[in-house]
Amino acid sequence: MAVLLNGRKVAKKILNQLKKRFKILPSTKLAVVMVGTNPASESFVKQKQKIAQELGVNFKLIRLNSKISLNSLTKEILKLSQDKTITGIVIQLPLPKHLDDDKIIKLIPVEKDVDALGSDKLVKPPAAAGILQLLNFYKIKPQGKTIVIVGQGKLIGKPLTKLFKTMKNVKLITCDINTKNLKKQTLKADILISATGTPCLIKKDMVKKKTVIIDAGFSMKKGKIIGDVDFEKVKDKVSYITPNPGGVGPITVAMLYSNLAQLKEFQLKIKNNKV
Repeated sequence: MAVLLNGRKVAKKILNQLKKRFKILPSTKLAVVMVGTNPASESFVKQKQKIAQELGVNFKLIRLNSKISLNSLTKEILKLSQDKTITGIVIQLPLPKHLDDDKIIKLIPVEKDVDALGSDKLVKPPAAAGILQLLNFYKIKPQGKTIVIVGQGKLIGKPLTKLFKTMKNVKLITCDINTKNLKKQTLKADILISATGTPCLIKKDMVKKKTVIIDAGFSMKKGKIIGDVDFEKVKDKVSYITPNPGGVGPITVAMLYSNLAQLKEFQLKIKNNKV
């Protein structure tokens, strides 16, 4: 059986370091905006709230009706952007279809953009940065490998592609909903990362032996978290694999709070005219 890439173990290490950082920082507050209800989003928000309590971070959840207009949501985001007590803002995605994600994300000032969706100049997107932390923790080097990323979403696929493109000696293949013959591409992977939210998309015959599998997919079925990878059937064929839950999720939340600490430190520098 493959070695399990234990995200909780890596997250614990990050959070222990963050506790020390937040202790010496003045009051830090994270605002999470959730529009409507979504089982996956509810799960993520609960996890974020739990970690905020552990770290001593103030947590503000703003729940809004799924039928809210773009104009009304814009006003809410601008209010949070101008609130000096708020350190960071998270827009819980996905938003209802009638709302434009990009327009809303652009309203968040870069110094409060914890998810780094508008700009990654100050911090990196948490899930993408977390996956690199996971590989580093287990001493899995991307260099000299073929990396296949399945899914090109805002939160994981696109930012992760951008991060890998900055690395030397890495062959990168990206796949999305329009990719024909996905199996042909996934069989090329030395490191396969899937982030589509399609349950059990990656089957045993779609991966070669000794591949490193990172399952960053998330969907809910009968109250249970389901990943993109058919874990039970794939685990005996590959060299490393993330469990789901317990893989990418915990590190993503840990990296989100790492970003929050970094943004707070940046805001303090601005306040003290050191930037």
